[in-house]
Amino acid sequence: MGRSAGCSRRAKPLMPAVPAYILIFIIIIASAALPRGAEGATASIGGNVYYMAWQPPWADGTTFLVPHYFSFMQFAGSPSLADLLRWSKSIRFRINDYKQIHGPMAGPSLSVSFAGRWSLSSVFLAGRFIANSAGPVASGFTEIVYPYLPTGSDPNALLISHYRRVITRYDSDTTAACALNRYVRLFAGFKYQGYEYDESMDYLASNDGGLIASGSARFHSFGGGLGIGLSLPLAAGLYAGINLSGLCLYGIASYDFDRQFMYATSGQIFPIPSQFSGERYWSAGGNSTLSLAYQFEKAGVTLSLGFRYQALYYFWQANNPQGFLDYFGRLDHSYGGTFSIVYSFGRKREEG
Repeated sequence: MGRSAGCSRRAKPLMPAVPAYILIFIIIIASAALPRGAEGATASIGGNVYYMAWQPPWADGTTFLVPHYFSFMQFAGSPSLADLLRWSKSIRFRINDYKQIHGPMAGPSLSVSFAGRWSLSSVFLAGRFIANSAGPVASGFTEIVYPYLPTGSDPNALLISHYRRVITRYDSDTTAACALNRYVRLFAGFKYQGYEYDESMDYLASNDGGLIASGSARFHSFGGGLGIGLSLPLAAGLYAGINLSGLCLYGIASYDFDRQFMYATSGQIFPIPSQFSGERYWSAGGNSTLSLAYQFEKAGVTLSLGFRYQALYYFWQANNPQGFLDYFGRLDHSYGGTFSIVYSFGRKREEG
């Protein structure tokens, strides 16, 4: 029977979206210092919930065996130069598809509007997700691995795999917007999104031996975007909103093993002291939101219900023979329902 490996340590916290936090601080200061004569100057604070379904680039089960470097010393003495060269590269193969990833994200929003048509806003969301892949490894795995095994070793066909990823995801959008009229506004901004996960993995081999490992991964993507927003009044206090934007993001990623070892029913255990290296990539795409909002003008409260979709296409990835990503030409997309409640306050236009 296969064995499950739990994560042995808590994941390191993901690097916060520092630029977004700085801009949130600026918004707070700006809202507190709104000039008395400011025309229609207001500040807003709110809470946001986004129930997201997510398909990351690795959802199809594409994965890698790590480069083993000197692990052949555990099997057949000192490795040859040819062995070292072969095992200096990651080996790509496929496990089962990951089951659909979904769950809520939530966080605050802050904004300030001034000078009649300008506004500055920031939204931050965070959520926790589980990803599982279990079952037979893809056909052809044996043919991929056997040529890399040392001469005279007993090949171990890995038949069943189980991967579990506990993911924390972050998403931050900070934008500056200019209203062309009461219906149309243009905006530009900074986007940060990232996630980290603690991962456990185990394999059951044909002879009841196998492999157990656990590790932690961290992903950061940041960049800019341009977009257009439309606001359509439907009735007194009721508005429909449409936002469309394009994005271009630069990303970095890293992976660290907590432990990794092979075991046999005879009781032998072979540690594998190897590591993946970092990765870099570029992606481009866009997102869109549709919303229906109702404004309680006297209370200064606005409720909004909507739908959001985002897609990113990975068009460049640094070639790294010890890599653990295969994002090039792949798509990351997410979608789901949104809800927000916003309280606005400030100084209305002075009469006379």
